[in-house]
Amino acid sequence: MIWVIVLGSLLVIGLILGAGKIKVGLAWDDLEGIVTFQYLFFRKRFPLNKSQGEAQRERRKHQEEEKSDGPRGEGFSFASIKTIPDFFPAVRKFLKLFAKYGKIARLDFTGELGTGDPYYTGLIYGLGQSVGQFVKSLVSRFEFNLAPNFEKEIYHFTARGSGEIRLYKLLLIIFVTLIYLPKKQVWQLVRSS
Repeated sequence: MIWVIVLGSLLVIGLILGAGKIKVGLAWDDLEGIVTFQYLFFRKRFPLNKSQGEAQRERRKHQEEEKSDGPRGEGFSFASIKTIPDFFPAVRKFLKLFAKYGKIARLDFTGELGTGDPYYTGLIYGLGQSVGQFVKSLVSRFEFNLAPNFEKEIYHFTARGSGEIRLYKLLLIIFVTLIYLPKKQVWQLVRSS
């Protein structure tokens, strides 16, 4: 009799989790953004806004700290940069499975980038185009438009996206992604932080 109650409860919970879809929306314009999360009857909006003055003060404070401290070698490691390609299979698997089991209604990124130095602008622009084409190969509804500005310093980005996925499929995707993560590098990153 107890097993009927336990299995019945698990079945009801499973049906509730499987019946609804998680819907997530993202809207980002420069330093202001909002994420909308919806599941069954629950809907929550999370603003990611910071006022312009507050963000500029934080940026100036961070730059002054870097100048006063000089070059730091404690938190930065070339070994951690060399491990970045080891994470590509896990990210690729996550995006492939999410594109397969989830529904991406809209995903686009537009922006203008200028660092003030043509070398760094070209370098970041090339890297951005590579990442954009990689994501576009996995998600067909992805639009990526990044314009370089080699003359002046400008950072203007706009991103919009929305999608939905069932909860049990999302849990399955996360589980499969964890299997593809390089365990040795993850433990090294956890220990170093």
